[in-house]
Amino acid sequence: MLNHKPFTKTATLYDAIYTKKQYAREARVINKLIRSNRVRGKTLLDLGCGTGKHCIEFARLGYVPTGIDCSLPMLTVARQNMKEAHCSFDLIHTDVINYRVQKKFGAAVSLFHVLSYQLTSDSLIKFFQTAHRCIKPGGLFIFDCWYGPGVFLHTPKNRAQVFKYNNSRITRNKKSVWDMEHNAVRVYHEMFLHGINNPPIHELHSMRYFFIPELRHVLSTTGFRLLQWGKLGFPLVSIGKNPPWEIWLVAQRI
Repeated sequence: MLNHKPFTKTATLYDAIYTKKQYAREARVINKLIRSNRVRGKTLLDLGCGTGKHCIEFARLGYVPTGIDCSLPMLTVARQNMKEAHCSFDLIHTDVINYRVQKKFGAAVSLFHVLSYQLTSDSLIKFFQTAHRCIKPGGLFIFDCWYGPGVFLHTPKNRAQVFKYNNSRITRNKKSVWDMEHNAVRVYHEMFLHGINNPPIHELHSMRYFFIPELRHVLSTTGFRLLQWGKLGFPLVSIGKNPPWEIWLVAQRI
C-alpha cells in the first residue's frame, strides 16, 4: 500500500539511507552565516528537524536548538540520537505551518528540502509566516529547496540504490513522475529490507521546485529580505552556468 505520509514507516531506516549527508559541515556553514550577519544569541529553531542530526550538530557548536517535525516516528529516532550524542534539546511534534510559537529565536533553519514539500501557494505562504512568527526582528532564516533550472537541466530520473543497514542492506527503487504544470516531481519510493520477511514499503514524496523570482516575492510578502542564495559554502557560492538541483537561501526577518 502506498504511504502518502513520508517518513512514518521508514523513520528507523532514514539515517542508514542518508549516512553520507554532511550534517556537521552544513551546521558549520550555517554558523558562519549567522555570525557574519551579527545575529545575537544562540537560540535556533529547526523547522522539520527529522531525526535530529542537524540539531545535534548545532548543539555541539554551542547553540540551544529546538526541533519540530510532523512525523512522530522521526522524532522517536531523534530522541534516541540525542541520547546517544549526550546532548539535550527540545523536540516538538507538530506540523510546521500549524506551529504556534512559544518563544522567538535568533535564527531558524529548514533543511533537506522541507520547503519543497509545500505544494500549494497557501501552504507555502503559511510556511514562511510560521518562520516569521518564530524569528526575532533582524534574525535569519536559512533554508534549502529544489531549484527549477537545476531540475530542468538534470531532469528527474528513475534510480535504484542499495544501502547498508546493520548486518543487512536496504534496496530503494525511485520512480519519478514530472508534473510540469505544478512545478513538482512525484517520487515513488519502493524499499526492501533484505533478510527480513517483510513486504516492501511504498512511499510517495511529492516535491516542488522553485525559481528565485517567486521565492523573492513570497519572502517579501511575508516579512523577509533575501540576502543571498546559491550553493552551500561561506559565503553561498554562485551557481554559474550549471544550476544545481538544490539551492540554499539566507533571508533576514524584517
